[in-house]
Amino acid sequence: MKKILAIGFALSVLVISGCGEGDNAAPTETKKPATTTTAPNLAEQQTAQAAYSTIVSELVPQWKAIDDQYLASVDSNRRLPWDLLPGFCGARVKVTQRFVELLGNTVWPEQYQALVTDLSAKNSLVAELEAECAQLAGTETGQTANREQREAAYTSALDAAIRLREALGLPTKGFGQA
Repeated sequence: MKKILAIGFALSVLVISGCGEGDNAAPTETKKPATTTTAPNLAEQQTAQAAYSTIVSELVPQWKAIDDQYLASVDSNRRLPWDLLPGFCGARVKVTQRFVELLGNTVWPEQYQALVTDLSAKNSLVAELEAECAQLAGTETGQTANREQREAAYTSALDAAIRLREALGLPTKGFGQA
């Protein structure tokens, strides 16, 4: 469940041109102004990369430490025993909430704002589910529905992180894989 996030930009240029019509008319060429989808401002991209990297460098070691603490107890399906889930979730929720807080307190260039907002919203849901998990009984009956919801939320948050990493021009290969 190590989550590190990434993004990539493509520069596309669209040049629209037309030519005169008519059977007997001398051909005339009418050019419409070129429309360009601009690449991100390099300075803004580097600023966003640095902000993201600062956030991730603070929190990934914390998530990793929690995961490592519980890793020895996972079963062959990489699942924690039911009775350990409340403690695991209780430890992770604080880090997830901090991630959402740091994303929200950072000023992002406009071109990344929608991706950051999406990532933040998806991680807010993860934090809510982790908080709920921490309060539930450590039994299969108490945890099953929450576990399924958390797994879906983790996947959704990971996908959002990958989209942001791609937009920021950060690597995504192997990202989010345990």
